[in-house]
Amino acid sequence: MRPRKQTLALAVVLAIALALAASWGLALGAKPPARANGPAPTTRLEEWIAKQDGRARLTVTQRDRRKFWVIATEHMSSKAAALMTKRVAPAIRDPSTWLFLVEGARFQGVAEVDAARAIAAKRGIPTFDPVIDPYRPESIDAFRRTPKGARFSRRTLMGIQAIRMMAKNGAEIADLANHFRVSTAELEASISETESFVEGLGPDYRRTLDAITRGLMRASNDLSAHNVQRYLDAHPALGNVLLMVGGIHRSIYQGKKPSRMR
Repeated sequence: MRPRKQTLALAVVLAIALALAASWGLALGAKPPARANGPAPTTRLEEWIAKQDGRARLTVTQRDRRKFWVIATEHMSSKAAALMTKRVAPAIRDPSTWLFLVEGARFQGVAEVDAARAIAAKRGIPTFDPVIDPYRPESIDAFRRTPKGARFSRRTLMGIQAIRMMAKNGAEIADLANHFRVSTAELEASISETESFVEGLGPDYRRTLDAITRGLMRASNDLSAHNVQRYLDAHPALGNVLLMVGGIHRSIYQGKKPSRMR
């Protein structure tokens, strides 16, 4: 990034963080958790993730002849990991009747994900990630198909999140490109476009960022609920379903099909 624009982008990143971070359940200023078992972090992004901690809540509910174990958590939560090992694991009497749906199931060094993965691996429980991240191309495109989202480019929407994560945790471009599942060049172009976008927001920046947050999260949850339903339909005989997601995604356990977005 050019020095002048880099300074501008980082100057507004705190505002971006305040507007967006809560929606993703990030525990700002949280105390480090006890180290979870599993591979040591290998990137700066993973190192930052390993230092976070957050709240977690388990709700058990019955629906359509299935029992849902829903853990709504702030990500990187040792409390959610404890719920997995102390509440969920002892309840698994017959692993062949269980299905795990875990947000971020592919990530390592995240306490609650590591705990779920270890339990699933030991007991042979099928595990999938149903969540379509708000800044994945699918969510961005779904939001941009709505009247409120049509004015924003894909690059701008992706770049907002990238700038926030770089300023917050020192994440590097290559790490973020992998996270967003795009090329490094594409993400760099997104960041560059976002700098110009931020410049033009003026005093109305908070309202605009809030609208982006709501629109992307609705798109994310809509697509993710469809994914939940897809996994439930693919495993009709499994009567116990663990859904562990960030608190903002907790409603997707209902597994409804995507609604019409307005």
